[in-house]
Amino acid sequence: MGLDSTMTMEASSSGASWSRFAVKWPPPTRGFDNGCLGFNHVTHVSHVADAVRILEDRKIRAGLVYDASRLNTERITVCWVSPKAWVNGYIYGHIAFHFRWQELAEGREFHWVEHHKTNKQDICRLLVSDKDYSDIHFDHYDTSTLGGPVYNDMPTRQWYHNNVVTTEFMIDADIPLGAVHRIEFVKHHPTWCAKHKWTSSCGDCKLPPQHAGALLLAFVMGTSRSDVRSLFASERSPNKVDIMAVAALERLCRMLIKSDSIGSHPTTTGVWDELMRATLVSVWNGVDAQRNAILSLFKDADAVETVFWRVVGDFFNGMTVDRD
Repeated sequence: MGLDSTMTMEASSSGASWSRFAVKWPPPTRGFDNGCLGFNHVTHVSHVADAVRILEDRKIRAGLVYDASRLNTERITVCWVSPKAWVNGYIYGHIAFHFRWQELAEGREFHWVEHHKTNKQDICRLLVSDKDYSDIHFDHYDTSTLGGPVYNDMPTRQWYHNNVVTTEFMIDADIPLGAVHRIEFVKHHPTWCAKHKWTSSCGDCKLPPQHAGALLLAFVMGTSRSDVRSLFASERSPNKVDIMAVAALERLCRMLIKSDSIGSHPTTTGVWDELMRATLVSVWNGVDAQRNAILSLFKDADAVETVFWRVVGDFFNGMTVDRD
């Protein structure tokens, strides 16, 4: 999670530096308090191209830390996850990989790394590991004790964090794709991008979530990645495709049927399904000429739409796709 160079870093030598960001306890009996939010899931949010690489690698690869962190001189590689909810959009991209937090945290110790201050946020970083780092002298962080930005209420096994600040968990291992619970399409922050620093350099930041989702689903369906289809299921109804994924599919369909080249070289219907998958790959690759050339082989826009939704149905294999 590369952040801008204007941030200042403060490493801790005592719990005093994290006490300023303590979870506001107890939780409210009604409504919610942003200083004490319960969480059971964390996310790793990425841009579309990085999300495709994660799917291709079948894991989130741990990487070195390059920003103004105390870890930037260590050979510790980490994956970044966070419980943070970004109301105005996520600075890391559109594609949110959700994980059950208890499964990631199980058997690991927590170490306070540092507090970062930028002109937009306070960031508290915790290294989550089952390795011995006694030679680096990290402060142990006891999640079962109140007084910091993260708290695990042991009697209820409920985790809480202070959402006024940004808590970043640094897991010092690859995270396998099998640990992903679901994939969600979220809003990219319109004026701030952690990867590109300036949004003018980010090709994704102006895209609505459903468009970014359409590109990811074009890759997934075009390459027949049936192993990940369950990640697009509704959280409440596992046999239904999530409403945001359906919106992305509808967006993808509209992207296809607006092509002016449709019907200029119609071919036999027997190969249309495979042609549609090839079309989806060209959409993901951004090769408009190839996409239009393939779409010219369909009889008309109605045929494109019919075949598209048939391919969607084949891919999701019995899951309900509730279209408007």
